[in-house]
Amino acid sequence: MLRILIVRLNRVKSLSNTLRDIEDLLQERDLTDQQNSDLKDIAEGCCNVLTDLEKALGKYHSLDARPKSLRDKSRRAWARLTWEPDDIRDLRFRITSNIVLLTAFNGSVIGYSFIAPH
Repeated sequence: MLRILIVRLNRVKSLSNTLRDIEDLLQERDLTDQQNSDLKDIAEGCCNVLTDLEKALGKYHSLDARPKSLRDKSRRAWARLTWEPDDIRDLRFRITSNIVLLTAFNGSVIGYSFIAPH
């Protein structure tokens, strides 16, 4: 479980680093209307996946908690039985997709700035 969480956190860290790259880019360049629209769509997808990730972390938080009572132990056991790795795989895919989209956007803006008339 901890190994899975570390892998997910590394993907979130990659997404965070890519967002910082975009932030730096925005400070250096003005975007076209189309680029602004594209970035808005990508940013919306990033917000959605991060919101869903936060919900999943809250949902599965009980799996790593140290149960104090029999009731807590029962809840933890039930949570382990009903753990849904498919939703975690979906989040990993969505985070990776957003990283790819942001990286491609970053590259397209940098490429556009080299060919755009000044």
